[in-house]
Amino acid sequence: MHVSNAANVLCASASSNCWYPNDSVRVHRTLCHRRDDLAIKCALVNTMKLALCVSTVSMAMLASCETVHLRKDRFQYIKMKTPASGPCDVTQGPDGLVWVQEIFANKLVRYNQHNGQLDEYDIPFTLPGFPTTKLPLPGDAKIELFSCAMRTGFDGFLYASNGAHNQLVRHNVTNGVTKVFTPPVPTNLAGNLQPLNDLTTAPDGVYFTMTTANKLVHFSYSTHKFTMYEVPTPASDPLGIFYASDGGIWFLELTGE
Repeated sequence: MHVSNAANVLCASASSNCWYPNDSVRVHRTLCHRRDDLAIKCALVNTMKLALCVSTVSMAMLASCETVHLRKDRFQYIKMKTPASGPCDVTQGPDGLVWVQEIFANKLVRYNQHNGQLDEYDIPFTLPGFPTTKLPLPGDAKIELFSCAMRTGFDGFLYASNGAHNQLVRHNVTNGVTKVFTPPVPTNLAGNLQPLNDLTTAPDGVYFTMTTANKLVHFSYSTHKFTMYEVPTPASDPLGIFYASDGGIWFLELTGE
C-alpha cells in the first residue's frame, strides 16, 4: 500500500473512504487492493495518527506554558510603623482587609490594600487571672513574646493568641476595641512557651493549642468560657490546629509524631 502523507489520514471503517482530522475535506482513495486487509492498514494509519495527535497536543501544552522569572517588581513591601515589631502572622479580617500580628510589639495591624493605609492597635497588657487590670507600661516594655496566630471568627470578630499569658485576644474591626480573655486560674504557666502555637475558628468558638502545656482549649463565642482538653499523648507539644469542612478539629503533635 502506498499512502501519501499517511499520518494525516484517519480510517474510520473498512472502506476506502477516509478524511482528514478536521473533517473539512473528504477524499476517496483506493488504499487497499484487498478489502480483507483494509482493516489492518487502517489500524496502522490510526496508530500513526494517534502518535501524531499526542505529539501535537504535547507541543501545544509546552507552547502554552510560560516560564516566570523572579522579578523585583512583582513584590510590594509594606513597612510596619513600629521598628523591630516582628510581623508574624497574617489573615483577612471580617472587614476584608489584611491584618497582621506583631510578635514583638504586642500589636495588631490593619492594612488597607485598597488605599495603602496602615493602622496599629495595642493589645492590652494584663496579668493572667486579672483580665481587667491593665498595666501602664511603655510601648517597648509590652513585649508579648510568642504571639503568632490570628484568625477571623464566625461571630465577626478577629481573634489572636496572646502568647505566654495563655490569653485570647478579641478585636472589633468596626470600632477598634480590643478585649483580652484569660482562662480561669490557676492556669498552666507553661501553656504557650513556644513561639508558634496556633488557633483556628469554628462555628461554635475558637480552638487554640497550649503547646508546652500539652492541651487544646476551646473558647465559646456566646459564653466566653474556656474548656481545656488534655492531649492523650504525653509531652506531644500540640501545635498546628485547623477546623476542617468535615466539622472536625484537626491538630498536629510536634514531638508526638
